[in-house]
Amino acid sequence: MLYRRFRYLQARLLLDEQDDLRRLEAKLDKLLVDRKVANGDCPEDLSTRDLEPEDAEQRKKLMDAIELRFCEYGELHIRYESYLGTLSHPILATLLNAAQQLVAANRPAAFEYDSVVNYMSRKHPLQDAEQAWVNCKEDLITLRPGREHAWLDYGVEHVLKALNCKTVEYLFCSPETKQKGDGIGVYYTRTRINVLVISIITLMILVLLVVPVYILYHLVNSKETGRTDGICLGTLLVFTLAFSAVLSLFTKARRHEILAAAAAYCAVLVVFLGNVGNNCPSLICPSNMSSTTYNIVVLAGDHCGPEVTAEAVKILKTIENTRPNIKFSINEQLLGGASIDTHGTPLTDEALAAAKGADAILLGAIGGPKWGTGAVRPEQGLLKLRKELETYGNLRPCFFASPSLVSQSPLKESVCEGVNFTVVRELTGGLYFGEKKEDTGDGYAYDVEPYHRHEIERVTRLAAFLALQESPPAPVWSLDKANVLATSRLWRRVFTEVMDKEFPQLKYGHHLIDSAAMLMIKNPRALNGIIVTSNLFGDIISDESSVIPGSLGLLPSASLGAIPDGKTKVNGIYEPIHGSAPDISGKGIVNPVAMLLSVSMMLKYSLCEPDLAAAVDTAVKNTIEKDIRTADIGGKSSTKEVGDAVAAELAQILSK
Repeated sequence: MLYRRFRYLQARLLLDEQDDLRRLEAKLDKLLVDRKVANGDCPEDLSTRDLEPEDAEQRKKLMDAIELRFCEYGELHIRYESYLGTLSHPILATLLNAAQQLVAANRPAAFEYDSVVNYMSRKHPLQDAEQAWVNCKEDLITLRPGREHAWLDYGVEHVLKALNCKTVEYLFCSPETKQKGDGIGVYYTRTRINVLVISIITLMILVLLVVPVYILYHLVNSKETGRTDGICLGTLLVFTLAFSAVLSLFTKARRHEILAAAAAYCAVLVVFLGNVGNNCPSLICPSNMSSTTYNIVVLAGDHCGPEVTAEAVKILKTIENTRPNIKFSINEQLLGGASIDTHGTPLTDEALAAAKGADAILLGAIGGPKWGTGAVRPEQGLLKLRKELETYGNLRPCFFASPSLVSQSPLKESVCEGVNFTVVRELTGGLYFGEKKEDTGDGYAYDVEPYHRHEIERVTRLAAFLALQESPPAPVWSLDKANVLATSRLWRRVFTEVMDKEFPQLKYGHHLIDSAAMLMIKNPRALNGIIVTSNLFGDIISDESSVIPGSLGLLPSASLGAIPDGKTKVNGIYEPIHGSAPDISGKGIVNPVAMLLSVSMMLKYSLCEPDLAAAVDTAVKNTIEKDIRTADIGGKSSTKEVGDAVAAELAQILSK
């Protein structure tokens, strides 16, 4: 199809300066029509046609004029040299040669004629005034006036005129014509059209190979789509149809050949999907076809930290054993006091680099009396880690891992039953990262709480996103001290603007931090939903909320550097809310539930494995309800026994 259109274009370009020839041919055709041959057919040889005496002289003049014009234009020889092949890499030259052969194999048949006399003697001379045939030694060129102004011809003509192709040299046999060569103009013949076609084919091949591979790679590896089969299948369908359209337009392939080539093209993309990294869509690449490896950095920390992280790793091993397509690469590094003792710093460059390159980070607990409040403290390592990873949002859910734990709460069951909220604490700004002055003996010190608009906006969006994940969407509560603090007034104004503009479907409200602290004890269900607040207030209010379930060893936390919607990689720090508990560490009685639930949050937010996260939650719930608990929640089991029981429950759930 495309080659025919190029032929029409080529003819029009060649004949633009041969108007006289066309007019002469039309006059001759009209002369023949006026003669009205009795049988209605044109004789085979015009030169022997009998004409009336009055027509003979006119016919002879027309034939002489046509012969003269054809000699000027019909014996055009083209010689071109491909400097691309000599200046470029041999592989490129080979590809260009193959493309040239492809073009030659798909172009229409060409015919050669020695002169206009032979042409006029063929069985099929000029048919009517609306169709003219012009032939030269290069090939047969067809002009159909009805297509002269088609959009494709018009566009390609301008492209051809814009090309500065130095590979074509025009030679004329006629000396007179050679002398007029500079004034005749540029003729676009098969060679230059072939160059254009090769360029188009090369471009389309690159587009149809590179673009779908790029899109599919980001689809299957992004956290946004996860295992969304429809998007990948739709991408495959769109590009397969585009490939078929290109074959139909640029080649003379038949229908069954196009279908076969499109099927092969689609198969190549499917094979690519089957070997492309993480989170391959399940419909196209089932779990038994590919393996996903997650890089997890484990920062055990101090005192009881190594005890609980050991149980977390046990859960990851259980997932590996029951899900052969999922692997965890564990990289253990030091943080906090343990790093100070070994390296003299709470966070080494090696540990920081490993954390930055990980998919997620599991943190046990840091700190203790040994390191006191000196110049180098364990908490400095954690603050630096949060700052470097830009984990601006700390999520601390407050809920009961099992209904049987409601009785363990220090609050009445009628007050705390049904509590389910999450505190979202802004983590990289505010008082903890502002300017400060230590007491230097003058009895004067200060801390500054700075906040920028973008810091408030992004943590508000994170809180709103979490609210939208609930069914129905949860309300969002902002806590501040706007009646006193300037930063709180900025906080309230920015929070309100973001919610009104970007999340009008969500319910939200404001509480002063002191009144919210009282409400959390008096009627905590009134705060069900998502609570968002500044760094300092979030630190305090989340610690207060942690006592509602009855033990610090029951609640997890996550520190995120982006909204976990799957659009980008979300590296997070996942840790229990409890401290290093130096008084009970080493005794095997630390509650690992908070650490195990932190693993669940990691699976959900950073690894986009919500099914596995739900399985871990269910395993913890079943274990607690079987009365396998540590002493802090009324049980007699050890840390290891609880971890083993949860792992056994998880294995049973995942094996179903």
